[in-house]
Amino acid sequence: MAKTGLAEMLKQRTTDDAVYRLTCEITNLHAVQGRNEGFTKLKHQAMAQVSDTQHTEGTPQGDQAMPQTRRRGKRTEKEREVQTYRFERNGKADTVLLEVGGPYGLFAKALRDAVVAKDKAKYWLPGLTLIAFHPVNGLTPRYLEVKAKTTIDALDAHAGDPMPRMEPRNARGGARTMVPVFHERIPEAIKVIVDMVVNAECPRTPEEIAGLLHAMCAVPFGPAKRGKVSITKVERLKAA
Repeated sequence: MAKTGLAEMLKQRTTDDAVYRLTCEITNLHAVQGRNEGFTKLKHQAMAQVSDTQHTEGTPQGDQAMPQTRRRGKRTEKEREVQTYRFERNGKADTVLLEVGGPYGLFAKALRDAVVAKDKAKYWLPGLTLIAFHPVNGLTPRYLEVKAKTTIDALDAHAGDPMPRMEPRNARGGARTMVPVFHERIPEAIKVIVDMVVNAECPRTPEEIAGLLHAMCAVPFGPAKRGKVSITKVERLKAA
């Protein structure tokens, strides 16, 4: 009887979890580093040289023409491979996989960043492990498949060759150097729906939930901290 009682109590605690459904809009989302890396060929000017020479016609003792200046230019271009961070895919060219759920997903990371920005990390971070995010209609409890066009251009209105970003890297002797990298990104806004589950053992008041979500919309979102999330709708669901 004791075992049956504990099982029922555990089931009841699960149904006591608070579930909030978030309808979100994400803009300028970049690919995660270290997941799906490749290389992009990029041409760059290695050397540009211009020389001026003067040419005079005639004899040294006789009549001479006016000196004519001639300019010769030389430019050398080289091609190199630049590291490129790309989105994960599931065999479909027009869709990408986004890790929005789980402890290392986009929303869990944004929640931690928001608490740090609020200067409450010392008291709130341990309890945040009891707040989980799950994609609605996702492939798995962590991954969501999104149909979106991607680009590696660093600027929306950039024309011609892609423009890489410069990122710091550690070098020998403790020095720091800047290297070019490409981030595949989704330039246009995408819509994502996720469930935010607050464990019953660490309940949060509606005011605390609103404050956390508001702070999440203010911190830089996603890899490379170049994106932004806007929560357009929040609804409290019935207990799961």
